[in-house]
Amino acid sequence: MNATVELMPTLNGIPYFGSAKVVEMDSHAVKVRMQLMGGERMVSARIAIQQSNPIGINDEVLIAGSKLNEMFVIGIISSSSPSSEKILKTANGAYASLSHCAPSPESKIQVYSPRNELLFEYDPVKEHAKVNLSKGNLELCTEDGDIRLNSANAVQINSHVIDMNSKKLTAHVGYAKLVFHRLETFADTIVEQAKNVYRAVAQLTQLRTGRMRTLVDETYQFKANKAFMKSEDDFKIKGEKIYLG
Repeated sequence: MNATVELMPTLNGIPYFGSAKVVEMDSHAVKVRMQLMGGERMVSARIAIQQSNPIGINDEVLIAGSKLNEMFVIGIISSSSPSSEKILKTANGAYASLSHCAPSPESKIQVYSPRNELLFEYDPVKEHAKVNLSKGNLELCTEDGDIRLNSANAVQINSHVIDMNSKKLTAHVGYAKLVFHRLETFADTIVEQAKNVYRAVAQLTQLRTGRMRTLVDETYQFKANKAFMKSEDDFKIKGEKIYLG
């Protein structure tokens, strides 16, 4: 026996009051398209209720309205989703989707902005958390305490500009590789200590200083294809033995 949908007037001039099956939802979870129960007619409706359990695809809902293309969802008759989710909304439209079902590929904790942008997501199955901002700023702030980033593997930072302002910077690194297009260093005092230092410059090395002093404990070796040494005033060479040629 085929069921039929009876359009019957109710109080306040509402021509339809009945059930429908949700087949499509918009990205904001505000408007839905439904199929009237017992028929194949499709109608559109706006969600006019605040439910702790969100409306999902294939849910049977209660709708009412004066026009079939301008209906309102006023209740949930039955839900096809086995999960138990709750939607928490703020006054400005931001909301969080909290899943309380057993872990599955679909169970996630998600926080959205008023523009329906995904801000935070946690996947309990993959044990993966993500903070995402398509617009706006992200700030980590502590007035009295420390901020620590601890990772068993790699920590990656990708940015157009990185600004750092700190009174003290300490780093203990086993191996470091830095690749720069241009490197500028400004410091009052630079102290370097190393066991071995190797530098290879393809073109020019230039040093301009007020005074220069080089102290070598053992051997100082200088070799060049051509060498020019010029002094504006005195030029002194002192040694126990000096060999020329």
